[in-house]
Amino acid sequence: MLQKWSELEAFHKLSISLGVVVSIFLIYFIVIINPINNKSSELEAKIDSWSSIYVWMQENTPKIKAFQESSKSKGAVGEKKIHTLVSETVNKYRLKDSIKKIDKTGSRAVKVSFNNAPFDTVIQWINFLKKNYSVSTVSAAIKKSNGIGTVDGAITLEAAE
Repeated sequence: MLQKWSELEAFHKLSISLGVVVSIFLIYFIVIINPINNKSSELEAKIDSWSSIYVWMQENTPKIKAFQESSKSKGAVGEKKIHTLVSETVNKYRLKDSIKKIDKTGSRAVKVSFNNAPFDTVIQWINFLKKNYSVSTVSAAIKKSNGIGTVDGAITLEAAE
């Protein structure tokens, strides 16, 4: 290989050397520099996106807080008494036949006693009261009844202030 190199004319040696240098430069650019530039562009785009989201959040924070406050007041039991709310929703969830009694235990709380109530329906009803009216479950004593998928028990529910 060295003998071939020594036999070449100076012009050809210069051309090959220049070709090798240019090839090394292109490989360096393609393998190292170009991926760095691409990643840098991607990160800049993400930052721009996050910046616009941040600006939007800052501009709309008062609107969001106002909406949250209005939804809290709509969702709370409010003028409607907890006893009335529980009675109405029991009918809606077709639990009326399973309910033994609804006792008022305070100005914002009631104790609901039931027998042979479908377990899934009871859970859905409690979840509905929590999500839509901010009614929380203070205590619950539930045990399996004789029927399949039914339960006996008592639940104390309290309305949010």
